[in-house]
Amino acid sequence: MEVCQTGIDEVIPAWCVDFEASPSFILQGILELIILFAFGWVMYNVFKYMKKRKMKKKRKGNNQSEYPPIGWKKI
Repeated sequence: MEVCQTGIDEVIPAWCVDFEASPSFILQGILELIILFAFGWVMYNVFKYMKKRKMKKKRKGNNQSEYPPIGWKKI
């Protein structure tokens, strides 16, 4: 199968590409999708970890600033 694109005068040239849906083409597409999902999963976990770490740091900072807790009296 040949896929062609007509050009626009003096702006984009015309081109044609041979295309075959062979098993290697399908396998490459599946592998690219697996890599894409793996990358997305890793990035999701990295951002989740960073958010968790930021919240933990914020909680730790809040706990230190409110000592003794509100309502307690120093003796």
